[in-house]
Amino acid sequence: MATSQDIYQKLIRDTVGSAGDAEEKQMIDSATAVAGPAAIKMLEVAGLDASTDTPFTLLDSACGSGVTAAVLNQTLKREVLEKSSILCTDVSESMVNLVKRRIANEGWISTTAEQRDAQKTELPDKSFTHITLGMALFLMADSIAAIKDCVRILKPGGRIAFTTFPESSGKAGWIPDARTAFASFPTEIPFSPPMRLDTPSRWFEESWVKKTLLDNGFQDVNTVLHSYTVSVDGPEHFMRQFGMMFEMVRNMQWSDELKKQYSKEDMLERVEAHLQEKYGGKGWDLTFTLIVGSGQISE
Repeated sequence: MATSQDIYQKLIRDTVGSAGDAEEKQMIDSATAVAGPAAIKMLEVAGLDASTDTPFTLLDSACGSGVTAAVLNQTLKREVLEKSSILCTDVSESMVNLVKRRIANEGWISTTAEQRDAQKTELPDKSFTHITLGMALFLMADSIAAIKDCVRILKPGGRIAFTTFPESSGKAGWIPDARTAFASFPTEIPFSPPMRLDTPSRWFEESWVKKTLLDNGFQDVNTVLHSYTVSVDGPEHFMRQFGMMFEMVRNMQWSDELKKQYSKEDMLERVEAHLQEKYGGKGWDLTFTLIVGSGQISE
């Protein structure tokens, strides 16, 4: 039986692999709008921002569409980037190829991309001064293995920084609109926020996050809740930004009978129609809150 991680990865493959240039640009723009503010805060707690003068070697593990590397290239001084290295890795070949295209098209400095599994990167010991994991750990079947691998490949004194969703995320972002949209269907639709997959990890709980990092060799462990607002222009814009999340819910939580009753296209049309009625075609703001965590290994 396919796990929720398998379903998620298949959705990524199907979506990214079949995207044309316009769809790919929309995908990048959506990821930037939703994850960009979180990436900025994550890099800040990692000690990387516009004031950084010291060269670094960074692994952006489970990099997705490359939001973190883009922020680095847009924020840090060119002379610092030229003396540094940024390696973007993801288990999805489609995502890695997308990032490679971004590196070439956007002229990213000292940045490369490789297909690797964050749970077992097989990268050399003590290779990186920094590791980032943006909105990724809660998606992994064995996130503890990923944390242990980070300890192995960080240089002495190296830092990890990551973002994950707290308990309150079930009432934030796109979730409230999803709840009312599914409630508007004539059939009862099961829905729970897909921020927790079928794993024993508790990345939504700050105390568990801190203990997990400390137990696995990190010190100077900190977490902070970071909130920010994402604006959507209207229902159509919302669906471009978050339509894939509704597809994920359908693939993970719906029965075969329910999928036959509502095709993917029918589901998306019904959701958009509900939002059109709910907001009258106007735009609205979404508030996202994430746990931003960091830790350091000993010198």
